[in-house]
Amino acid sequence: MGHTSAASCAGPDAVAVDFFGRPAATTALVATLALRTGAPIVPVFALPDGIAVTTDRAETWQRKENGLPARGKYTQAIKVDRTTAGRVLAGCESGIYLTEDGAANWRRVLPTSTTVDDIQQSPHNPRHWVAVTQSDGAWSSEDGGRTWAKFAGVPSAEALYNIAFDATKPGRLAIGSWTHGVLTSEDGGTTWRDIYHCARMVTTGTVQVPAMLVGGTHRWVWTIAGTTPSFTFTITETQVNEAVTV
Repeated sequence: MGHTSAASCAGPDAVAVDFFGRPAATTALVATLALRTGAPIVPVFALPDGIAVTTDRAETWQRKENGLPARGKYTQAIKVDRTTAGRVLAGCESGIYLTEDGAANWRRVLPTSTTVDDIQQSPHNPRHWVAVTQSDGAWSSEDGGRTWAKFAGVPSAEALYNIAFDATKPGRLAIGSWTHGVLTSEDGGTTWRDIYHCARMVTTGTVQVPAMLVGGTHRWVWTIAGTTPSFTFTITETQVNEAVTV
């Protein structure tokens, strides 16, 4: 069981595999799982209105949506469990759904009121999963995605688009958001800090430099009067909460 995407097939870590007698590519983790378990690599595709699977070289596709709602099954994110064949988590507009039998059956393990934008599995502990949503905050699971708990200290009002583990340091997480910039945690999500987002510009063009950025040179993107970011520039902070005029 695997999922395919342009990134997984074209990236530097792509692994060539036999896909029903034809050459194909997948990621190293999925290929390793297939070799260890003997499970076939079966593409699972997220659709605007559900999930589809092919088992015949993409000649035909079957919707595999038993357990998904009639409405609310738009699927934004889909992630294969790298350690257990047949387990996949899907992020839909109504929550996170889990299958443990190769997409034959799904069940909702986290209800949400808005779309789940991203789901990731920890490279350090395969039972640890995390997810972010449009306006329901960020979530964590310690039991393979069966139950979820909301991260405290992460904003919920605006969209969170991506979440990632640091493969080199257990406990370090990062969340990407247009509104909130980049949020990071060094303790597995217990506490968070905003490392690349500064106070909004006021009409005078003056901002307060966050203390955590003192002593470095950083690139900033400003939003002027609510418009999209229009330019970047580099400044060097020399004093905690120094007023910087641009």
